Amino acid sequence: MINKLLNKNKITNNLIFVGLSFFIFSINPLTLGFVNVFSEDNEKDLNKYDDIEELAEAIDDNKFDDDDINWKDFKSTTIYKEADDETQDCIEDAAELGNNLSDYEILDCYDEYD
Repeated sequence: MINKLLNKNKITNNLIFVGLSFFIFSINPLTLGFVNVFSEDNEKDLNKYDDIEELAEAIDDNKFDDDDINWKDFKSTTIYKEADDETQDCIEDAAELGNNLSDYEILDCYDEYD
């Protein structure tokens, strides 16, 4: 009889623990940012950004996320044309290594030559 009560209490305690864990995870401010990364709209329109600095900030903040940027399209943007020569060369080298350009490559070039 006592064993049955103890097992019942263990099950109840485990259920309470699991329920509280899910509740705490859902309201924890540290986890909200992680969850929001996946729920925010991802703006892939390059024309929205005025310069390489603004685009780099958006990439760093996960507001722009695109691993398949068309090199020809990007090369014709104001963002690329107004970037300094070293940043342009870096981005062009990155684009030539693959069939496309990734957002992190733009960010890396910006960080390296800014």
